[in-house]
Amino acid sequence: MANWYTFTGCCDGVFDESKYRLSTVKPTCQVGKEICVVYLNQNSNIPSSLSTVETYIANALATQIPQPTGVGVKRFVYLRGPAS
Repeated sequence: MANWYTFTGCCDGVFDESKYRLSTVKPTCQVGKEICVVYLNQNSNIPSSLSTVETYIANALATQIPQPTGVGVKRFVYLRGPAS
């Protein structure tokens, strides 16, 4: 079953699985400069791998828009504004 995982880390930790936690609510974040959530076909509290979304994470950081792009495409990575 696929689930949303919230990024709880900072800056250079976006590719570190231990910086993500299972979310029980639908995310409201969409655009910004920092990773907010990723959608993975996993169900553990901490994801075992980010390999299926690594390119989407990199593209999201480069473009500052949800990934992948396109009309009617399921988004796997959402962003948020920087924490203050």
